[in-house]
Amino acid sequence: MASRGVLVISVSSLDSKLAGLSLKIRECAKRLESMENKAKEKYQLLLKYLEQLEGKWVSKLDNKMKEQCGRLCDDIEYRIEMERKAIEDRIKAIKEELAKLDEELSVIHGRLKKEADRMKRANPKLNEKEEKLKSKRRRLSMKRGELLVRKARLSRGIIRRILNRRLIRHIDREIEVLDREIEDVDLEIFRVRTKWQNLKKKWEQEKKEAEKAWAEIFVRMAELKQELIFYQDNLDKLAREGGIKRFIWDLAKRFADPNAYDDPLILECYQEVSRTVEEKIKLEETIKDLAFSRKILLGFDRGIKRFRKPLGALRDEESRFSQLPKLRIKYPRVLDLMSAALDRLLLAIEESEGDPELTAKSIKPLFEDKGPFSSDRLKNFFDEIGSRVKVAVDRQWGR
Repeated sequence: MASRGVLVISVSSLDSKLAGLSLKIRECAKRLESMENKAKEKYQLLLKYLEQLEGKWVSKLDNKMKEQCGRLCDDIEYRIEMERKAIEDRIKAIKEELAKLDEELSVIHGRLKKEADRMKRANPKLNEKEEKLKSKRRRLSMKRGELLVRKARLSRGIIRRILNRRLIRHIDREIEVLDREIEDVDLEIFRVRTKWQNLKKKWEQEKKEAEKAWAEIFVRMAELKQELIFYQDNLDKLAREGGIKRFIWDLAKRFADPNAYDDPLILECYQEVSRTVEEKIKLEETIKDLAFSRKILLGFDRGIKRFRKPLGALRDEESRFSQLPKLRIKYPRVLDLMSAALDRLLLAIEESEGDPELTAKSIKPLFEDKGPFSSDRLKNFFDEIGSRVKVAVDRQWGR
């Protein structure tokens, strides 16, 4: 639709365009999630393989150390001692934590005992107080009953009632006083019972919390004791295995020079493990990039959904108020640019043929600083559309 050579769009059409972009965005995000899941599956398999590879080289280097291997043996022995120290530090830390947990159990036990003793002391005292109040109430009730009987006798017949009116009024006042006293006693009995119920409730709650904490501490202590026994029973074996693993990883990361030992076995170890480590790092980067791209798309989609709400409100106003002219918004070119960018993204995903690493590599430029899905470009997308809608509303509806 053209007006004076300027391409314009209605509110409804603009909303439909944005809805179409949302569908494309969600489709892209769905496909990226599929690639991400594939990369994660591959990563888990690689971790298992790396674990097997580590075990293989631990065995080979352990056998190698049974020979006279000079500097190699010295370097590995140094790492074995480092590992032994680390395990001994862990054993010490476990013992310290066990002692601390044992103290916590003692504190819980002491707190529970203190509360139990308090309950035992409070129970007979409150019970005795309640019995005294109940006895007092019975006395007051009996006295009230006697007064009522006496009043009834004095009130028999009209003549008696007239002659004894002063005495009857006096009895009524006494009954009123007794009624107030009985109410006060009833209130005291209620307070005593409430106090006991509150004490009991508090005790039950504290007991429940203490039992929960007690159980958690026992579970933790059991785990720590098992770990302690494991380390103590296998200290030499674990130190040796851990030290060799340290050497393997130092080789892979070039903290130890594989060429310094003049041994083809060490060179083979370095090449095999470092190659796998590099693959692991690449996969981690792939997963990170795919997750980042998907997050950007999902955020973009949420932004479009929020943006469409005021457009819906404008469309409703157009429908309700027929005297208002239909809004004619200057067509935002960013709609076509973003649609084309999403098409490029979908094409890149398709052309990667299900390879997560290739997908991540091919789409990365689209999400970098100068790419269509950079934060500046996405902000510009919403700014341009919002600005054009605002201009149309101000000019045509005078707002």
